[in-house]
Parts: sequence; structure tokens; C-alpha cells
Amino acid sequence: MSEAPRTRPRLPYYPALDGFRAIALSVMLLFHGGFEWASGAFLSISAFFTLSGFLITGLLVLEHEGTGTIRLASFWERRFRRLMPAAVLGLLGMSLYAAFVAAPDELMQIRGDVIAALLYVANWRFVWTDQSYARILTDPSPVQHFWSLGIEEQFYFFFPLLVLGVLRFVPGSRRGLALVLAILAAASVALMSWLHVPGEDFSRAYYGTDTRAGELFVGAILALVYAGRPLDPRRWVTIATNVAGGVALVLSVWLWVTTPEGADWFFEGGSLVYALLTAAVIVGAIRPGPLRSFLSFAPFCWVGWISYGLYVFHWPIFLWLDGERTGLSGWSLFGLRMLVTFLVAIASYRLLEVPIRSRRFVGERVGWFVAPTALASVALAIVMVSDQLYRPGFAAAEVAHAESRGTVQPPREDAFRILFVGDSVAWNMGVGAEVWLKSREDLDV
Repeated sequence: MSEAPRTRPRLPYYPALDGFRAIALSVMLLFHGGFEWASGAFLSISAFFTLSGFLITGLLVLEHEGTGTIRLASFWERRFRRLMPAAVLGLLGMSLYAAFVAAPDELMQIRGDVIAALLYVANWRFVWTDQSYARILTDPSPVQHFWSLGIEEQFYFFFPLLVLGVLRFVPGSRRGLALVLAILAAASVALMSWLHVPGEDFSRAYYGTDTRAGELFVGAILALVYAGRPLDPRRWVTIATNVAGGVALVLSVWLWVTTPEGADWFFEGGSLVYALLTAAVIVGAIRPGPLRSFLSFAPFCWVGWISYGLYVFHWPIFLWLDGERTGLSGWSLFGLRMLVTFLVAIASYRLLEVPIRSRRFVGERVGWFVAPTALASVALAIVMVSDQLYRPGFAAAEVAHAESRGTVQPPREDAFRILFVGDSVAWNMGVGAEVWLKSREDLDV
């Protein structure tokens, strides 16, 4: 008699984790809204990483234990359906931003930034083009926030391969995988510390997938302890985890509002400490008790459901609805920005994200055609919008914009010119050289 096929177990839904996600997102929105007292909001991204590591690893391990394997194509398709619809819509919005809002000099880099975001490599794009995170409130890219989505998507692609390989070939199953992840997490934290130089720009250590993987791996190790296993029913364990989780949550909030942006301690091993704080909150949130009840508060959970859309759409909306354009400031400006962001995120969630995730709009076979078409459409849109870079009137428009800002510099005696001679190839080389030179902060162009 043949053995019946094993089914893929499902990870339980924990409403409190949505509540925690909502609280962490809120402080980041406040910081991006110009409230500098929330300068430690960069730590909330670390919390998202650890939470993602916990949830994704739970899914993968339970599937492997239930079916004997991990269906990689199915996993990647589910992630694609969950994340890509809002991202594509958001990046199309970036194209509109480039067409109607961006200044001529912004178009120098916006094409590359949007395409990098579309391919989920924006974090490495910002490293290679020296776009410092420290300039996020003064000279930001409209897709600056896609750096963290890039890290998560890279994690979603490579991590299942690692999990499948370790579970197949390393003895001890969960324990073996936990050991491998602990070694990799330590290596990631050590690399971050090695790359970080106090007093200098921290973008390489901050944006790198290799340096931020440790925070994801802490969540992954936590999932190996809890996923699919019954919770310890002893009362003292419940009390202890609730107290530890509550203290960790209070400490997290305190750090969000007291830590200066790019604090050295975070890069010198602090990322691991903060990931452990997040892990304590997660453990308290999945066990019965007052912490889970607090984080499961319905408005928190509701914000958590649409948190991905809020994150994707908020940044270009914030850049568009600035004080100069609206005549507002402070909380009134932030309120307007949040109203528009919520409306867009709710519409995206109800009309686009949920239908696609549940296959109401796009079936599996049709999806393999629609997805590349959507990606190509975004790439084509940003190329067409930024094509004015190659029009003869672009240089004059840039000069006019610079004059309006009072940033035109007088001719220098030591200035020199570079002449490119030829056809369209030479023209494109000339424009490319101009774009590159203007992106270099160490050159006075």
C-alpha cells in the first residue's frame, strides 16, 4: 500500500505580530514625516527584518517537515504575489513623480534608482552610487525606502535554498540548521562592525545584505524553536515571557525616540542586541497574556494588515506633499500625508493585493505572462519619462532650475571641457559622463 502524500502545514496567524508591525511602522512614518525626535526609527527596520526571518523560516521548516521538501517555485510565487503588486503600483507612481514633480537634476539618477528598485537591488544601487542614508531627509531618492525591500527579497530568494540544503544534508535537522544560522549571524554582525568606521558614512554597513542578514537569522533561529511546536503551558514560563516581551517592547520604543540616527553602538554589535530584543517581543506576542492582548488591539492589527502598502506608498507621497507645495507644516502636514497614504494603501490592498494574492484576478498560468509584462511596463515608463535627459533642451531646463534655486556657479578659471565626437553612441557617452560626474560628491562639477 502506498503512503498517502503529506500535506503542507500552515503557520498559525498571530494578530499580535501585526500589531507589533504597526507600532514599529508608525515611528518610522513619524521620522520620515520630519519629526527628528524619532531619529531611532531606523531600528524599526531591524525589527521588520527579525520578524520576517521568524515568519518565513516557520513556513519553510513546517513545509519541509510536513512534505519532506520545500517547493521552491511555489514559495517564490507566493512571495511574488504578496509583494510585487503594490511594489509595481508604487513604482509606476514613481514614474508619475518623475514626470510631474521631480526637478531636472533629479532625473539624473531617478531612472537607475527605479529600475534597481524594480529588480530589488536598490540597497546595492545606493551603495555603489554613494547615496548616503544620512541624507534621507535632505536629498533623498523617491525610492530610498526600497533598500530594505531589496534586502528582504534577496533573503526570500536565497534563504530557502540554504534551508533546503541544510535540512537535507546536515544531521540533526532543526538543531543543525540553527547552528549554521548562528554561525552566519555572527559572521554578519562581525562584518558590519568591521566595515563601520565611527565618524564616517555608515551606508555600506547599513545597506548591505551581508551586514543586515544577522537580524534576519535571529528571527529564523527563533522560528526553529517555536514553529509547529506546542507552547510550554507552565504558568511561570508564560509570566516570564510576557514580562520579558513587555520590557523589550518598552525598551524598543525608548530606543526609537532616543537613539541618534546612525548610532555607532548599533554597528558595533548592537544590531544583534536589538534583534534579541525584537525576538523577546515576538515570543511574548505569540503566548497568551497581557502583551498579546495589547498588541492584538484591533486598530493595531488593521494597520498591520496594510503595513506593506503604507511602507511602499508613503515615501513618494511625503516627497510630493511637502510644506512648500501644501503650505502646511508640523502635525497638520503629517496628517494630510497620512490621510493620502492610508487611502492609497487601502485601495491597493482591497482592489489589487488581496485579489491577486487569492488568484481572483490572475491565475497561476496567466500570472507568468502578466508579471513580466507589469515589470516591463514600469521599466518602459521610467525610461520614457526620464528620456528628456537626452533631449537638447534638457541642459537649458536644468540651468533654469538651478537659477531658480540660486545654485548656478560662476565659471572657474581651472575648468575644462570634454568633447565627444561621433553619432548617437558619442551622444549617449556624453550624457552618461555628465550624469556620472554630477553624481560624484568628491568632484566640483
